Amino acid sequence: MVPQSYLVAGSAHPGLKVPEGEVFTPTRALWFARENPQAVLLPVDVDNTFQPCGGFVRRAYGVAGRRFIGNVGARGCPLVLWCPEGHSLIHWAALASTEAGFNADGEAGEVVPSWKVQLIADTSNPMFTAIGVRQLEPPVSDQLVARGAVEVSLQQPGLLALALFVTSPGVSVMWNAVTQARPT
Repeated sequence: MVPQSYLVAGSAHPGLKVPEGEVFTPTRALWFARENPQAVLLPVDVDNTFQPCGGFVRRAYGVAGRRFIGNVGARGCPLVLWCPEGHSLIHWAALASTEAGFNADGEAGEVVPSWKVQLIADTSNPMFTAIGVRQLEPPVSDQLVARGAVEVSLQQPGLLALALFVTSPGVSVMWNAVTQARPT
């Protein structure tokens, strides 16, 4: 699957400025990624990108981020996205900061080496369109950035409530973003 365009969702380094929301053709995106290795690019359908609540949504959580503490999985970092017909493919990314002093079990020890996260339907608000979410590939994460793709099943166009489901303690999410594309 070759998307029509790529969008700069953010930076994998909190201090590095990148042109968030900038859209590139696939060829230009390759050049930009080579010149800016810390930039996080997501596939996007450019026709829907700049509609209200459509195409691309990003949310930042300040200097401290949205912290996940316990060993049990937790939902957080919600996003709302308008999804028209035919735009059932959602790409997502999130930047995390792992807190020093905790290991993967949340006990005192080394820094969390990686974090486990996925994008889910946020069912906590009944105002939004009911959806099913199917992971298209296992989410990939390194020490800072997690990313993945999901397919949503819709009965009709509507507002989608999405959230991250984090199962790693000692993680703070700095920002998360989603883009829409049409399946090919």
